Amino acid sequence: MSRIPQFEIAILVSLIFNQSAIAEQRTKKESAQSPEIPVVKLFDGLKDGHLSVKLVQESEKRGVLFLANKTQQPLSVQMPEAFVGVHVLNERIARIGPSVRDEPQRGQSTGAGVSGDPKDRRRADRNDEAARRIPIAARQRLKLPITSVCLEYGRPTPNSKMNYRIMSVEQFARRNPVLRELIPLFVQTRINQRIAQAAAWHVSNKLSWRDLSRLQNPIVVGLPGGPIFKAEDLNVAKELVDRATERAAKRKPATDGSPENPANEAPGRDRKRRRDR
Repeated sequence: MSRIPQFEIAILVSLIFNQSAIAEQRTKKESAQSPEIPVVKLFDGLKDGHLSVKLVQESEKRGVLFLANKTQQPLSVQMPEAFVGVHVLNERIARIGPSVRDEPQRGQSTGAGVSGDPKDRRRADRNDEAARRIPIAARQRLKLPITSVCLEYGRPTPNSKMNYRIMSVEQFARRNPVLRELIPLFVQTRINQRIAQAAAWHVSNKLSWRDLSRLQNPIVVGLPGGPIFKAEDLNVAKELVDRATERAAKRKPATDGSPENPANEAPGRDRKRRRDR
């Protein structure tokens, strides 16, 4: 019997493809290049209180990121290639991370990134920092579309009522070096969401390529079922995983002492394990 994904406590990784869709929301197109406008990295701005975000997932594939400038001056926000959003039940869990006891109640954790107009590829293909800067006026709030993939197979689909906090890919995937290299590859190679999903489930959830080839779409009235992934999708996904594995083997282990968050475990689970030793 085919296993059908239920998307419980799913973790999504979003892909920032390009910023052409955002250009319509800019106060001035030239503002990103103006030397008088400070450039603020997304996570630095959140830490300093200059920025705020709200991540709203419509499904495991897409959602919206609300980005607000809380200062009295315009900013140019340097977006990462991708980021992860973690679902939280309440403020306690948002501060200290969920425990095993919270697990049955906990909904999806998600990751989000900004999607752009696929017609404008030259800017995105440069994959440089300037292409990922978003000018935002003082006290302005932007609504940015995101594209996502699920990183935890078999958990419930996210919805707009769930609460999320975002974190960097590096923090989330510290214990899964292949996943850490794979996520940026989704952006750099501009592959479609379906191929990215197959690669993500293989690396994050250890689904074999054979298992992935057998996954079926649920039969809905008026719509056929059929395989989720085509053979050509899986072939491209395999190539991406091979590249990510090579990159991970070349990368030196991190020694910066920043907090760890295993990609295949809920935050808090490892803390409990250490206390029980």
